[in-house]
Amino acid sequence: MKCFGIAVIKEKPGMLIRVLYADNTYDMVKDNRLDDLISARKVISFERSTGWVAVGRDPLRGVGGTYWGPERRSQKIWVIDD
Repeated sequence: MKCFGIAVIKEKPGMLIRVLYADNTYDMVKDNRLDDLISARKVISFERSTGWVAVGRDPLRGVGGTYWGPERRSQKIWVIDD
């Protein structure tokens, strides 16, 4: 049995999301920055494909508890058996 290392998965470019800041200005931000902007209370609303979401009023992703299942996003180790 030989291990040939860890498979590298390229990160795809972030999707841009339209946001409304607390000072009533609009912007486009990468999706990976949205959680930080919401936590910092800089964003009061953002646009999904289904419409605008009001922070503090509408359900947000990642809210609702701790996930105890297996980690499915971790890197995989590929083992090839000779």
